[in-house]
This record gives sequence, C-alpha cells and structure tokens, in this order.
Amino acid sequence: MIEEVELENSVKIKEILNQICRDIIDNSNKFKSASKSQQDDVYKSYDVPKDSQPRLTELLNNQSIFPLSYLVAVIKGDDSGDFPPHRDYWRHESILYLHTSQVCQTNWYETNSTTLLNRLYYTFDQITLKKSYYLEQGKFYKFDHQQVHDVKGVKDTRVSISINLSKVSGYPKLPNFASNQK
Repeated sequence: MIEEVELENSVKIKEILNQICRDIIDNSNKFKSASKSQQDDVYKSYDVPKDSQPRLTELLNNQSIFPLSYLVAVIKGDDSGDFPPHRDYWRHESILYLHTSQVCQTNWYETNSTTLLNRLYYTFDQITLKKSYYLEQGKFYKFDHQQVHDVKGVKDTRVSISINLSKVSGYPKLPNFASNQK
C-alpha cells in the first residue's frame, strides 16, 4: 500500500524532482502526455525518460534503486475534490514524491471479488476500505499502484512524481529502505 521511506542524498534528489515538476507545470505542452484515460480532463501524466535525468538516476543507482522511468502526475481539483477508486494501468510500485503542498487523503481498498482484479476503475460496492493515509509535501513514499486506491480532497492542482521501479516475480520489489512505516 504505502510506506514512508528515507533516501540518501534526499536534498539533491528533491531539488531535481522539484525542478522536473516545475518544468512540466510551466511547459506541459512540450512534454508527451502518458495518460490515456477517461479522466484526462482531471488527470494528466507525463513521461520523463530516465536518460533525460542522468544525475537523478545516478543518485538513485548509488543506493541500489534502479528506476525504469519517471512519471509526473497532475490531478486538477474540482468541487468534489475526489479522484475515483482505480488501479494504475502501467505503473506497479514506485517511490512517490509529492511536489505540491495540498494534503489530500489517499485510501487503499481490497476488491470484493477476484473477478474484479483486472479492472481500471471501481465503484464503492466493489471494494472494501483497508487504509487511509495523508501524503505530505516533500516526503518519499513507497507506493503500490496496483492496489486499488483513490484520492479525496483535491481542491487545487496536485502534482507528484513517481520513480517507477520494475516488477519482479509477480510483485514489485524494492531495496530495503530506512523506513518510517506508518
């Protein structure tokens, strides 16, 4: 689901991640959109190729973190402030960094039936709440994108960046981090 983690050289890594997010916010038309969703008016994601960020990749590799890519996600808030329960289509496990300061509630769910496992979006009668968590700006989180989750309370624009990691043996595997498990 979610776990706060500490990274070595976090100040340098945060500087790079914040710059990537600012560049996308200021120049989104210059970046390739990665989203192919019915939620495109609310959610957009942008691929950031690993080879475009050699210093970031080096800082991560030096601590046995081997990213596949980076992805900036932008959720545009509205009156409801809710982004529906879903599983991410391409991402598995990542290290997620919240760029913007808006604190929103992220909820994780289990599906009520194994026949629902391969869906993208879910209704509340198909899932059971397992955990709620408030992500904070400037922290790193191990995030399982294949677990059904939603976001509540997005009133402004919420920007995060994922350091996407590989999937191993049916489930993603991360190195052992210094953990601040909640």
